[in-house]
Amino acid sequence: MISVPIETTPRSGAANMAADAAMLDAAANGVAAGRWYRWTEATVSLGHFQEETDLDCVVPPDLPLVRRLSGGGAIVHHHEWTYALAVPRGHALAARPEQFYEAVHGELIAALGTSGVAARLRGERPTEGPDPALCFRRSDPRDVVITDADGVERKIVGSAQRRRKGAVLQHGSLLITASPYAPHVPGLRETQGITDARAAAIVRDAAVRFGRLLTAGSASGPFGGPSLIDDLPKPL
Repeated sequence: MISVPIETTPRSGAANMAADAAMLDAAANGVAAGRWYRWTEATVSLGHFQEETDLDCVVPPDLPLVRRLSGGGAIVHHHEWTYALAVPRGHALAARPEQFYEAVHGELIAALGTSGVAARLRGERPTEGPDPALCFRRSDPRDVVITDADGVERKIVGSAQRRRKGAVLQHGSLLITASPYAPHVPGLRETQGITDARAAAIVRDAAVRFGRLLTAGSASGPFGGPSLIDDLPKPL
């Protein structure tokens, strides 16, 4: 089975984006891989096509800033776990963007459920006006959401994709605790009382589930291979 490692050493924003880019390059050459990772400090990532001016008055201007390969809104990466999965052309998950999102988010929902968190896909909702600058304030039918104690629907996983030569990178954030730089976006700690130990158990479960997804999809096509974690850029 393809392994999806859980990195124990956090990386800088630049190092994390370089590692994700390396995974996409490798997927374009036929190798599926994945990883879970964290960030050394609070960092804002912009969507590939997003303007920096979108962040005016939204997040503090002195936070480190990186640009993702993927689209979507900005994310304040702080108290979270981030996953990245990359698959080559011919892998089952590369066929349709929606299929990749739904398969991965379904496994996250299952992993959350084993820790007592009742999560679900958002489903279709009416939206009005332009998209907010921050990913976790945006709405998509495939978002992973929970309902807090006040009955408010809260997004806890936001994901985005990038395609290259038929290969696909999907990465996303599992929000554990609200960042003081984005206090209006609560995480699992605030909404579900999740501890660090339970969060780690969710990530471990999801890593196994992701490995099965990568392996099963590779078995149906001409590609696949071992994890590339040893070949990725080292933490900075």
